[in-house]
Amino acid sequence: MTKTLAQRTVGVLGALLLSGCGLFAPIFGPVSQTTTSNVDQNKDEGYIRFSNIAAHHEIFLDGTAIGTGEVYRSGGQLGVTPGTHEIEIREAGLVRLKQKVFIGTGSTRTIDIR
Repeated sequence: MTKTLAQRTVGVLGALLLSGCGLFAPIFGPVSQTTTSNVDQNKDEGYIRFSNIAAHHEIFLDGTAIGTGEVYRSGGQLGVTPGTHEIEIREAGLVRLKQKVFIGTGSTRTIDIR
């Protein structure tokens, strides 16, 4: 059975793309590996760090109270399961900040309280 020209062309292009020969590098730019200094893929959780948080701020994670800002004032981090979470900061019972954040595995997200 003979292959059509289109089938051969697709096969050759697929092989070139899979081989990583860099044929398309001049068009799309060079492909390089990047790293993020605050990501550790060996961890099963991600972290939330708070900046400018006051000791009396109440912290809620996904609607559940987890404590006050006292623990997180000096660089403490909150370990969470990877995924999307809702963070709420209350001051004297009033919502000061409410934000949804995505936390990746091994990554740290800083939330600035203003």
